[in-house]
Amino acid sequence: MAIGYANTILGISRLGAIGVAISCGFLIDRFNMRWVMFLVLLITGGLTVLMGVVSARFIGIILFLQAFCVTAFFPVGLVAIAKTFSREMRSLATGIILALSIVSGGGLIPYLLGLSGDLYSFRLGITILGIFAALSSRLVFNLKELE
Repeated sequence: MAIGYANTILGISRLGAIGVAISCGFLIDRFNMRWVMFLVLLITGGLTVLMGVVSARFIGIILFLQAFCVTAFFPVGLVAIAKTFSREMRSLATGIILALSIVSGGGLIPYLLGLSGDLYSFRLGITILGIFAALSSRLVFNLKELE
């Protein structure tokens, strides 16, 4: 896939981020926060697995859908932080969680994907990342909400 085409697909998929954030707010109000977060993680993990296994002909569609769905995790995650921690601890918890997320998502995971690409296959690394993302969706049910 040409870099320009991939960037165009990714850029267009990010245009829906505002709509996704608003939709997540409605979904959380209508349904249980845990179920919304579970489905967002499961679908994002499944689409990430598909990114690693589909042929190049369909990668554009999968890339668009995955980038669109992964955007839904952030508003849902911030609501989960707000419901999990007390008012006094909320800002500290948000800072620590976001710092750890940036270190792992912006540093460790790309390093491991590059290592996978160098040693064996970049597609294998993407597939394993998707499997772990989908499996992590089960951990959402361990969250303790404040009353």
